[in-house]
Amino acid sequence: MLGPTLKGIHLVDDPYEKPYGEQHDVIWDGLGILDYVIVPHYKSEHFESEAIEEVVQYLIENKMFFITLRDGEILVIE
Repeated sequence: MLGPTLKGIHLVDDPYEKPYGEQHDVIWDGLGILDYVIVPHYKSEHFESEAIEEVVQYLIENKMFFITLRDGEILVIE
Protein backbone atom coordinates (compact mmCIF):
# COMPACT_ATOMS: atom_id res chain seq x y z
CA MET A 1 0.00 0.00 0.00
CA LEU A 2 1.31 3.39 -0.96
CA GLY A 3 -0.69 5.12 1.76
CA PRO A 4 0.01 5.37 5.48
CA THR A 5 -2.09 2.42 6.65
CA LEU A 6 -3.94 -0.75 5.69
CA LYS A 7 -6.73 0.03 8.14
CA GLY A 8 -10.10 0.29 6.46
CA ILE A 9 -9.14 -2.12 3.71
CA HIS A 10 -9.34 -4.87 6.35
CA LEU A 11 -13.13 -4.67 5.97
CA VAL A 12 -12.79 -6.05 2.43
CA ASP A 13 -9.61 -8.14 2.56
CA ASP A 14 -9.23 -10.15 5.76
CA PRO A 15 -5.67 -9.54 7.00
CA TYR A 16 -5.81 -12.71 9.07
CA GLU A 17 -6.49 -14.95 6.08
CA LYS A 18 -3.26 -16.77 5.35
CA PRO A 19 -3.39 -18.05 1.78
CA TYR A 20 0.13 -19.43 2.03
CA GLY A 21 -0.28 -21.05 5.43
CA GLU A 22 2.32 -18.92 7.19
CA GLN A 23 1.40 -17.22 10.44
CA HIS A 24 2.77 -13.68 10.70
CA ASP A 25 1.59 -10.66 12.63
CA VAL A 26 -0.42 -8.18 10.59
CA ILE A 27 1.58 -5.09 9.64
CA TRP A 28 -0.93 -2.25 9.52
CA ASP A 29 1.54 0.39 8.33
CA GLY A 30 1.59 1.20 4.64
CA LEU A 31 4.66 2.46 2.80
CA GLY A 32 3.70 6.08 3.53
CA ILE A 33 4.57 7.30 0.04
CA LEU A 34 1.15 8.96 -0.10
CA ASP A 35 -0.48 10.64 2.90
CA TYR A 36 -3.89 9.19 2.07
CA VAL A 37 -5.46 5.79 1.52
CA ILE A 38 -6.42 4.76 -2.02
CA VAL A 39 -9.82 3.04 -2.00
CA PRO A 40 -10.35 1.03 -5.22
CA HIS A 41 -13.56 -0.37 -6.76
CA TYR A 42 -15.68 2.55 -5.48
CA LYS A 43 -19.22 2.45 -6.90
CA SER A 44 -18.14 -0.06 -9.54
CA GLU A 45 -19.45 -3.37 -10.77
CA HIS A 46 -16.67 -5.20 -8.91
CA PHE A 47 -17.89 -7.87 -6.47
CA GLU A 48 -16.25 -6.01 -3.55
CA SER A 49 -17.79 -2.64 -4.43
CA GLU A 50 -20.59 -2.88 -1.86
CA ALA A 51 -18.09 -3.56 0.93
CA ILE A 52 -16.04 -0.56 -0.22
CA GLU A 53 -18.84 1.66 1.11
CA GLU A 54 -18.01 0.29 4.58
CA VAL A 55 -14.35 1.14 4.03
CA VAL A 56 -15.23 4.73 3.10
CA GLN A 57 -17.45 5.06 6.18
CA TYR A 58 -14.68 3.63 8.39
CA LEU A 59 -12.16 6.12 7.01
CA ILE A 60 -14.55 9.04 7.50
CA GLU A 61 -15.36 8.00 11.08
CA ASN A 62 -11.66 7.64 11.88
CA LYS A 63 -10.77 10.96 10.22
CA MET A 64 -8.39 9.37 7.73
CA PHE A 65 -7.62 11.01 4.40
CA PHE A 66 -8.56 8.93 1.37
CA ILE A 67 -9.31 9.05 -2.34
CA THR A 68 -11.73 6.73 -4.10
CA LEU A 69 -11.18 5.25 -7.53
CA ARG A 70 -13.80 3.55 -9.65
CA ASP A 71 -12.81 0.64 -11.84
CA GLY A 72 -11.09 2.05 -14.92
CA GLU A 73 -9.91 5.22 -13.16
CA ILE A 74 -6.28 5.97 -12.46
CA LEU A 75 -4.38 8.36 -10.24
CA VAL A 76 -1.60 10.33 -11.90
CA ILE A 77 0.97 11.98 -9.66
CA GLU A 78 3.52 14.24 -11.29
